[in-house]
Amino acid sequence: MTPVASPTAWPLAARAQEAERERRIGVLGLLAEGDPESTAREAAFHETQAGLAWSEGHNVRIDLFLQ
Repeated sequence: MTPVASPTAWPLAARAQEAERERRIGVLGLLAEGDPESTAREAAFHETQAGLAWSEGHNVRIDLFLQ
């Protein structure tokens, strides 16, 4: 006799295969793009993301609004 999985276990198996949710971050900057201070802040922001294992296009989306 072949064992059959219980229907109550199916939702758990389906949930285990779900993709990681994508985070969305909006950034409003008051410094001009290319400004040395703005560039340093952006680099620090991306370093922090890397430390959290967030990868743009994979599990995080970033919308930049610079003025």
